[in-house]
Amino acid sequence: MTHDGDARHAHEGTYAGLSAELDGTSDQRPPLVLLHGLSFDRSMWNAALAEHRRIDPARQTMSLDLPGHG
Repeated sequence: MTHDGDARHAHEGTYAGLSAELDGTSDQRPPLVLLHGLSFDRSMWNAALAEHRRIDPARQTMSLDLPGHG
């Protein structure tokens, strides 16, 4: 999966029983974890993640879908 013309690939999977998308490079920093609000899913973060990749492309992010969403 690519984002807004970005050549990097996000990894979709299940983490601790939640559907998630992990993007970026693992380094010494913990991933930035993004949780959506009520009645949304992790896709609400797409625009913010595109900007984040521009500002700090090496930072790993994880966006999660809470149970019953996404």
